Amino acid sequence: MRISPEIQRRAMGQFATGVAVLTVPSPLEEPRGITVNSLTSLSLDPPLLLVAIDLRSPLNRALAESERFALSILRHEQEAISRHFASQPGGILRPGDLEPGPYGLPLVAGALATLVCRRTRSFPGGDHTIFVGELEEAALAPEEAEPLLYFRGRYLALSASAPCPGA
Repeated sequence: MRISPEIQRRAMGQFATGVAVLTVPSPLEEPRGITVNSLTSLSLDPPLLLVAIDLRSPLNRALAESERFALSILRHEQEAISRHFASQPGGILRPGDLEPGPYGLPLVAGALATLVCRRTRSFPGGDHTIFVGELEEAALAPEEAEPLLYFRGRYLALSASAPCPGA
């Protein structure tokens, strides 16, 4: 029996994820980004990350042609940035939303963490392309903040004051 896209979407919506913005350098245009939550730490040695981008996204081709990409892991207060790039994949970063990063990569200002990767491989993945990048640089925000989470089609905050039972 084949699972419908609706059932798959609802079932996977039960899996809470963090939210990040992927950016690529764009020397002739405005820097562009896309909201992603299909982000995985793939390997520690070598340090590899995996991200999947919809084939219809303008960022899919840009990422396929780029040597490097950056990921900015968003804090709860950055929901508007996530919504902007979720509704306009490949959208232009607004001036106050970014800061310059290594290799000409734009980074989301004030993110919980930023990751700079060298793209090493790509694979077909149904209606997405799976990109693998080797982590070259990482930086953490100087202060603690709550992550932006996505669960059951909604943005949520993690309450650090409510630990799991038994923790």
